[in-house]
Amino acid sequence: MSNPAWVVFGNLIIDDLHLADGTVAGGRLGGSGTYAALGAALTGTGTAALVSGAGTDLSPAHWAWLRSYGIDTSAVAVRGPHTPRSTVQYFDDGSRTETPVWGWQHFRSMEPAVADVPPAWTIADGAYFFATHDACQWPEILAWARRRDAALLWEISADSCTADQFAAVAGRLADVDLLSINLAEAQSLCAETDPYACAARLRAAGATVLALHMGADGALVADAGALLATRAAPVPRVVDATGAGNCYSGAFLASYRRSGDLWHAATTAANAAATVLGDFGVLPPRP
Repeated sequence: MSNPAWVVFGNLIIDDLHLADGTVAGGRLGGSGTYAALGAALTGTGTAALVSGAGTDLSPAHWAWLRSYGIDTSAVAVRGPHTPRSTVQYFDDGSRTETPVWGWQHFRSMEPAVADVPPAWTIADGAYFFATHDACQWPEILAWARRRDAALLWEISADSCTADQFAAVAGRLADVDLLSINLAEAQSLCAETDPYACAARLRAAGATVLALHMGADGALVADAGALLATRAAPVPRVVDATGAGNCYSGAFLASYRRSGDLWHAATTAANAAATVLGDFGVLPPRP
């Protein structure tokens, strides 16, 4: 079994999308892990692998979709009858709620686990983890990544992004190589409204490489040498924003790790994110 370049620790979910205009699109493949693995795969820099729980009800079409993008599913563990499924409700201001159909206990039982990673994967170039700062998987994932010298990107969960948790988040930043966060999360976490002030505070707190993505307003990206403002990729018509940030994060990890070039990584990530905005859920399968 060959070693994937990019190992994505994040959920695979079936989304039932309810947009603010009343449009409903059910049964769409999604989840932070699925979108991040897609983003990494779209860079063409090596195989992306997904680590997640799933159910026996995951359809053959969804398995085939993952294979069509070359996403390694060896660590997608079938743990019961039901794949995580969420009702995603969008509102006019762009906010959303996500409610797990099978309940939170079931959802947590399907979270990614290092135990599901094949022992033969002895090396990796990078790993992605979508989580709160206090997620129970941190010790094992950190140890796994360090043994393989894999750069670890943390895409922070909104649940960790409140001002009273800033110190705890800053403590976690010492463990990771890259941080991905969206503007609303950064503003809440940093108690700042200006994106540059947010970026400055996060960098001072220990964000070595930062991707602060801002939707149509582009992104602020930074490493030890630079802070750059980059543009979003053009999208003829935004249909569904679900997963665009996850896709950006996966592509940014792979591109930055390969090139070490902030501008190239941000541009590649923006292009990857733009591809999922024009349809409901993930891209159509590759032929």
